[in-house]
Amino acid sequence: MIIKFILLGSICITTPNQEIKCTQYIRDSLSDASECQSKAKSIGLAVKDKMLKLGGSMDQYSVQCIAIDSNGYNVDHSFNISYNIS
Repeated sequence: MIIKFILLGSICITTPNQEIKCTQYIRDSLSDASECQSKAKSIGLAVKDKMLKLGGSMDQYSVQCIAIDSNGYNVDHSFNISYNIS
């Protein structure tokens, strides 16, 4: 039984000054796979919108939803999400 999901994300942006910056983030204790997908999408869209308003861009965004069960990492229920940024 899956106890929770952990969301690991990686984002690369180009600032209005043409500086490339990359960062990673984590969101813990998500209840299920659909919450993990939804959270990943909302974070990605928020960052992209913010960067566009500032005159920059989001160049790369990838996410891994890690399933945790009573034994730890559950490879069968974990998944990657990749986004096409345009």
